Amino acid sequence: MSDVHDVVEAFIDGEYVDPAQLKVALADESGRDLLIDLLVLRGLVAGQAALRPAATDAPARSRVSRLRLVTAAAGIAGLGLLGGYLAGTRHPAPATAPTAATGTPAPAPTHIIRLENGIDWNEKVGG
Repeated sequence: MSDVHDVVEAFIDGEYVDPAQLKVALADESGRDLLIDLLVLRGLVAGQAALRPAATDAPARSRVSRLRLVTAAAGIAGLGLLGGYLAGTRHPAPATAPTAATGTPAPAPTHIIRLENGIDWNEKVGG
């Protein structure tokens, strides 16, 4: 690559170019041709984004597609409720341990832990 091409390419890229060197580069026919080619290429690349954007907006959902979505969600919720009900009727809940509400007394303790203030903990009032 020649010095003429480097000067023209630097000018197109927005870099600093000595005006005298640019004048010499554009006096040469190959330098002018390169300038025109680079300007056309830049215009094609810059114009392409306006013609075909990389990301487009999502199409607006129609009333029918929203109705389908709501219907599908309601169906899934209904099947979940029905399945839970059927599972509960076929498999009864396990028996729970007796509680104080049933009137059964609690078993006698096997070990008693005594805690004293100042020995096992320090109580501070007011933070």
